[in-house]
Amino acid sequence: MMIADQLPYYPLETCLVSGEVLGSMGKPLDRLHKNRLMRLCCKGCVRKFEKDLLAFIVAERSSLLDDILKAKKKPELNKVAEDLTAAITTFKESWKPA
Repeated sequence: MMIADQLPYYPLETCLVSGEVLGSMGKPLDRLHKNRLMRLCCKGCVRKFEKDLLAFIVAERSSLLDDILKAKKKPELNKVAEDLTAAITTFKESWKPA
């Protein structure tokens, strides 16, 4: 039920793991993390997502922030978005799963 409730509002059009367009490899696979919908393109991506969950959740939040900033078109937030994106990139590059 939770997936069905969130599906109409899911903002991303690409897989969190591969970046492939959702639906390009068949029906997207839906997963919940702490009651939040995450959509992936294939079983291989589900395995990678579950192995390195934190990095992909950070990526999802980063994508949402980018979309919000683009929608609002507030130039004063560009520096904040750039700094956050740089921090997220650094985190993703240095992250080593346990």
